Amino acid sequence: MKSYSRFACTFCLLVGLAQIGCAGEASAADSNSGGAVDQSVKGSDGSRQFLAHQQLLLDSALDHLRPAVSGKLNLYFVGVAGSAEQKVFAREIQSIGSQFERKFAGSGHVIELINSPRTSQTIPIATPDSLRATINRIAALIDRKRDILFLYLTSHGSRDHRLSFNLPGVPMTDLSAASLAEILDQSGIDNLVVVISACYSGGFIPQLQGDHRLIMTAAAADRTSFGCSDSSEFTYFGRAYFEEGLGLTNSFVAAFGVATNHVARRELAEGAIPSSPQMSIGRAIRPVLEDYRWQLTETKRVCQTADSGQPCQ
Repeated sequence: MKSYSRFACTFCLLVGLAQIGCAGEASAADSNSGGAVDQSVKGSDGSRQFLAHQQLLLDSALDHLRPAVSGKLNLYFVGVAGSAEQKVFAREIQSIGSQFERKFAGSGHVIELINSPRTSQTIPIATPDSLRATINRIAALIDRKRDILFLYLTSHGSRDHRLSFNLPGVPMTDLSAASLAEILDQSGIDNLVVVISACYSGGFIPQLQGDHRLIMTAAAADRTSFGCSDSSEFTYFGRAYFEEGLGLTNSFVAAFGVATNHVARRELAEGAIPSSPQMSIGRAIRPVLEDYRWQLTETKRVCQTADSGQPCQ
């Protein structure tokens, strides 16, 4: 059932583009602002056409999500690139989305919301409402008490703990810690893994933490993070966690330890002020994540011993 008209209506009522810069986030070798981005929407007619097309993209992406598989612990991945100011955020989400489809979630359990003029005709954009619609759709497809939602958000962050959501020519509001907490709470999904790569992202933890939640951030509440230039393929923390950490282990918790060590060494080598990544893990989600890790290991073992020659799902 397609009932997301509130998504488009809210767009029409929003005013102003968020303009949170990369102040303090880029090192001397990584301070490129990326230059101007071409306007993707011009005039009211163009705005209406764009939003109508975006509604179709969002509906299609949500319709392509597959129901949870009975009898197993399911994981769904939502990747959000909030800011269109640098290309790195979109690159990062597309790379990590592919990684999760291959290694963790499987086909039909991954969705990307990306703010970029380069993808705005093919991929749904990221707004608080599109994120809400996405998470609510996943909540309707899964066992909300058993399955896992993995949410990754990458963008610029502000000192008052907001993630920048922007796309030239499209009125949009930023995502605050309180708004994200409300979206997650109202979904009814118990088991949540949330990773945020942004300056000051540790400030999201008090609003998001819980007994069934694993929350990881690229920086402490009062620290900047690094790696937001147009020349980067990943933010520093994004590369450290997803490429280095999850490249070595299928444990979301252990990968954080790998990532913090990797980031610390890189920041020390560059003479940067430590970003101090943060983690909060609830007691109740630990056994769920261990069960999921065992399931991944067992699935891999079965696939390796099978003589079908087909990739394992």
